[in-house]
Amino acid sequence: MHFFFEIPVFIVLYGFLGFYSAVIIILTHFIPTIDYVMLRLNIKGKLHRKLFHNIFTTAIAGVLLYFFFGIMIAILGLMNVVFHFILDLDEYGIAIFFPFSGYRLRLKRK
Repeated sequence: MHFFFEIPVFIVLYGFLGFYSAVIIILTHFIPTIDYVMLRLNIKGKLHRKLFHNIFTTAIAGVLLYFFFGIMIAILGLMNVVFHFILDLDEYGIAIFFPFSGYRLRLKRK
């Protein structure tokens, strides 16, 4: 489902920033997906929506994006990660402060 939201975002960003920048920003959307891939590969399956769906991973990604690509790509990349988080706020939610807290931010109650 996330992929279908990224197509229009890519088209808009490509028009404004160019292909290279658009690709970098779109790839940031899939940083939180790494723990889903880990779940499917049976690698630490209990960490889905924890390991890469938290503010600490997001902060590290933001710093790396800023260091390697500049402020514009960092801000847009972080906005894209936050957009991914919003899409995951279903009844399962995301562990926003993992590993310090097991609290899950969610829109619906289980």
